[in-house]
Amino acid sequence: MDKIKKQYQIVVARYNENINWLLPFKSITTVYNKGFFDPHLNQYQVINLPNFGRESHTYLYHIINNYDELADYTIFFQGSIQEHKPLPIVNYFVENDFNGNIKNFPIEKIKKPIEHFGKWKTELLKGSIKQSPITCFDWLKNIIIFDQNVEKINTVWAAIFSVSKKMIHKKPLIFYKDLLRYVDYHPNPEEGHFFERCWYFIFQNDYIKKDILNVYSIYDLKQLPTKNSSNHYWLPLHCALDGLINQSFSNITLFPNYYFPLFQKKFSVKSLNKFNIKIQLNDKYYLELNINDNQTNTISLNQTVIYNKPFNIDNKEFISLDFKLNEDKQLLTIYLNNNILFDFPLKDYNITQLFYFIKFYNYSSILRFNELRNEIYFVKQNEYYNFKMYYTIYYLNYFINFL
Repeated sequence: MDKIKKQYQIVVARYNENINWLLPFKSITTVYNKGFFDPHLNQYQVINLPNFGRESHTYLYHIINNYDELADYTIFFQGSIQEHKPLPIVNYFVENDFNGNIKNFPIEKIKKPIEHFGKWKTELLKGSIKQSPITCFDWLKNIIIFDQNVEKINTVWAAIFSVSKKMIHKKPLIFYKDLLRYVDYHPNPEEGHFFERCWYFIFQNDYIKKDILNVYSIYDLKQLPTKNSSNHYWLPLHCALDGLINQSFSNITLFPNYYFPLFQKKFSVKSLNKFNIKIQLNDKYYLELNINDNQTNTISLNQTVIYNKPFNIDNKEFISLDFKLNEDKQLLTIYLNNNILFDFPLKDYNITQLFYFIKFYNYSSILRFNELRNEIYFVKQNEYYNFKMYYTIYYLNYFINFL
């Protein structure tokens, strides 16, 4: 037992299960608890976690937070293993790089959306499983290097296995931090089922090396970073409306379906979707540019179309917009890519000050004020849009380091 204590650690992903079946090993067991605290847990070392990401979140959390102090061998268990046909417990205390009840699984099955059965199908139909926007196969292609024509992969059902520190350390810490983003956003993400099918495959294959993108969630950003970087900064809605957006920085992705004030009248936009620019003339009248594609772009006055000609734009590139008042505030000129798009006379509207707003419809659009800066600022409304899900959709080609 002394040798076991020195070499092995048991990590348990618990929800509300009774884990007294592990009492003989309580001295080497760490329980990550995501459910109610039962008095029997007092016999174990317990770390409470929010209920996100199923057991894969627990395993990754342990690896990340103990990367430099891992036991020689870590045994990962769920709170209840009896129904999952594991190996006899003694078989996990073997000095192999990986131990588990390994089964062959056709790779064709992970090239399609997962076909859930039983309670998982019921949960999917009820909406309690957060369905992934990609297949398990496409997910794997973005994290590890493997022969994509292989017919079968090795799977350890229920994610019950032991793995050596040596094998874990074949991949850097950032690799595991990046993996965490796929499950750290929902209590029951479908990517948890990806991990269950692929833990052995992930450990056995080399990883894809990627540039690191640092992501900050900032609730009180007093000043802009002085270093030009490719960092991402997430700002709450109130922070942007308090005037931060008025500063001269670049590359802003805005919370969708909300009109944001524009304090600078010259800027560039790249959008894979439509976006709107609204100009408030006075209490009664407003202009609106509806930019969608080369066929449906319009300018309207109080929803009455006054200009309907295709704009010569490419939605894959930045387009520049500029709004200029003449000296006596009698004419507003709208420039598109440095060419006059439209002149709008203002003499009938008793203009004192114009107010400008912009609205995007998803997180794929970027507003740019300063072409010399590379960082991107995201504006979100509370937790309406979970930014970890955003990176799963749009930034698979980077290691994402959430700070």
